[in-house]
Parts: sequence; C-alpha cells; structure tokens
Amino acid sequence: MSSSVPGIRAAACQCTRSLSRSVCILRTNLVDAGIAVPLFRLLSDESLEVRIAATGAVCNLMLEFSPMRKAILDQGAMKILCQHTHSQYAQLRLNAVWALKHFCYQPDEPLQVERLLRELGYDQLMKLCEDEDIGVQEQALSVIRNVMTGEVKSIGLLFDNIGSATLMKLIANKLDSSYSEIVGAVSISRSRADCKGCLYLCTYRIRNRSASKCIDLQYECYESHSASHGLPIGQRANWMCLDRDKSDCH
Repeated sequence: MSSSVPGIRAAACQCTRSLSRSVCILRTNLVDAGIAVPLFRLLSDESLEVRIAATGAVCNLMLEFSPMRKAILDQGAMKILCQHTHSQYAQLRLNAVWALKHFCYQPDEPLQVERLLRELGYDQLMKLCEDEDIGVQEQALSVIRNVMTGEVKSIGLLFDNIGSATLMKLIANKLDSSYSEIVGAVSISRSRADCKGCLYLCTYRIRNRSASKCIDLQYECYESHSASHGLPIGQRANWMCLDRDKSDCH
C-alpha cells in the first residue's frame, strides 16, 4: 500500500477487499497486519484508481462485526466517504455509499448515525436516491433502510429533515421501479416477525402526535405497492418490515 506505483497500491486494496470477505481473516489476519490506517490514507490518494479501490475495500471493513470499523472511523473516514458521494465518477460514489450503508447498520454508538446524516446531508441523500447510476440508488435507499432499523431518534431525524410526505412518496415511487434491485432495496423482508423499523416509526410518530398522518402515508404506500405487484391485503404491511440482507459483503 506504500508503493510508489498507483497500480500496485490499487491491487493491494483489491486484495484486502477479497480477503475481508472472510470473517475469520477480517477479525484476525487483517487486524494483525494493521491494515486500517494505511487503507484510510489511500481513501484520499491522488490516483482515482486507488481511491476507488480503497473505498471498495473499506466497505467490508465497515460491517458491524468488523473490529477495524472503529479504527477507520477514528481516522476520519466518514467525512471522506461523504465527500466521495459527490464525485463525478459513478464507481467512487457507489463504493462510498455502500460503505456508509454498512456503517449505519448497528453503529457502535447511536449518535454516529446522527453525525453521518449531518455530514452527508439530507439533500444529498435524496439526490443519491435519484442518481443516474442504479447501483448508487440502491445503496442510498439501503442507507435509509438501515437507519430505519436503528434507534427511534434516528428514524425521527429522517422524517423531520426530509419530510414524511417526501420520504413516503420516494418509497412508493421506488416500489414501482422497473429495476428489481431498487424494488428490493425498499421492499426488504416479507417476515412478520421483524417489524422493528415499522414499529419504531409508528412509536416515534405517536410520541410526536402525528401518528395519523404517518399511518395514512404508510397506507397509501401499501395501496400503491399492492396494486402494482398484486399482493393480497394481508401482505400490505410486510414490505415495510425492515431487515438487512445478511449476505451483503462487497
């Protein structure tokens, strides 16, 4: 990673990314090698090829079970990743949003999600949901999904800063997408056993005395989804069950 040749630095990042797909290696060998700090430096490398490769490698290091997540965040990776979401290069945007998606799922501290949303910006998050690259859209929608599986306060931040009507309209529109990846990013789990995000959402709105508006908006989305995809009445609420794709390594 300290090579003077950009191609070699990029190859080292790609090797790290491949190795990090093994949970065992991620928790042992990569930690022992002290990979976090040199990888962080490459996030701001002068070479675009290296920046893309380094951001792709960071994706797996940001998973909730990664022991290197905190080390990378302590170096200031969140700010750099948020900056990369503004890049003109789709692959760099994609990798950056993918890493942020992993970060906001089961963060070490609930306040980290608030800091992420503030650093990224709610307008930028919505912009990414409409990105010209379908992969970027999918990952941005997954950021919203993962935030909604967290603390009630985090869910409230989305609704308060984006707006209930705007957020629900976005979800309803994406359910009508012709791309299965986009529909999958917002329709998540069919299981009735894990409705945490939906329950948190309703709890938050009840506490803020606007539950009826929230329920009306959700019902409108259920109606749209059911009409578009032919789901029976009993399944209307299922698509709001927010869960994470367990096989989500990059």
